[in-house]
Order: sequence, then C-alpha cells, then structure tokens
Amino acid sequence: GARFDADRFARDCQTRPGLASCRVYQQIHAGDSGELRRRLSMDWRDRRVGAIVTLDAGLTRGFTPASLNAIGIPVLIIAAGAPSADLPAALESHAMAQRLPQATTAYVEINDATHFSFMGQCKPGGAEIIDREEPGEGIICRDGDQARPRLEIHRQTAAVVKNFLARALP
Repeated sequence: GARFDADRFARDCQTRPGLASCRVYQQIHAGDSGELRRRLSMDWRDRRVGAIVTLDAGLTRGFTPASLNAIGIPVLIIAAGAPSADLPAALESHAMAQRLPQATTAYVEINDATHFSFMGQCKPGGAEIIDREEPGEGIICRDGDQARPRLEIHRQTAAVVKNFLARALP
C-alpha cells in the first residue's frame, strides 16, 4: 500500500545525487513519463499479504509519509549496517521504519551486512564473470571488509524473518 511519489524522489535526489538509489532511478528511467509516474503512485496493495519483510530497501525516500503511516499489517525491515556512502541505512531502511506505524513495525540492522549480503552466494570467480559481461556489476558478489560470510548472514536473516513471521501471522 505504500505509494511512491516520483517528483518527491527526484527532488530528494537533487540534494543527494551521489546516492546509489538516485543513480539507479535515473538509469532505469522509472519516472521519465507521466504514465510511469502515475503507475508508481498507484496503490499496489494486495489484500492477500499479511506481513511485509524488506531487505535493505532502497528508494524509500520516494514513499509518501501518509501512505507508509497507513500500512496496517506487520512490517519487518532488515537493514545492512555496514557503513555505506552509496546506500546509507539512515536515509533508506531506517528512515522508512521511522515513517511506518511503530506498533506494527520491527527494525533490525545487521551490523556487518552490506546491501548485497542478502543476495545469493556467488560461485568462485563469479564477480569476474559478471564484470566481463557487465563491467562494474560484479559488485553484487563483494561484501565489505568486515562482513561475515554471506551464508552466516543468510542464516541470521532467515532466523529473524522466521521469528517475525511466527509472531506476525496467525
């Protein structure tokens, strides 16, 4: 039920153009036409969904505060806590958590996780293979210097999600 306001996000990106979410938004041309902006702002709520889990969400600054505040189901926000100048949790996951109803929102920050820690494990040499096809995209295989192995972060994440869903869903 969260509504995205393309103009709100674009204005925010004018003050923070170096953020990864702003670069990605421009690259995918999400708000380039009136039709795209209209579709982004629609209510895509699905009444079958009884709880929400997000993993290091990006582009959250575009969600309207009123639509976030109106979400009436439990929400778990898991954020990557490793410092990131490109996708700071303080401006994305944490900021979104602050705009959601506090009674039904849980926020967990995994201190040594990076944005890509929540993705599947790459095979040995995977980053190099990806970079050959799409230069620079091998970043999805790289974790921060302090990060535990992805498998350990995945286990921790799965336990947090399992516990949340056990409490959130009847």
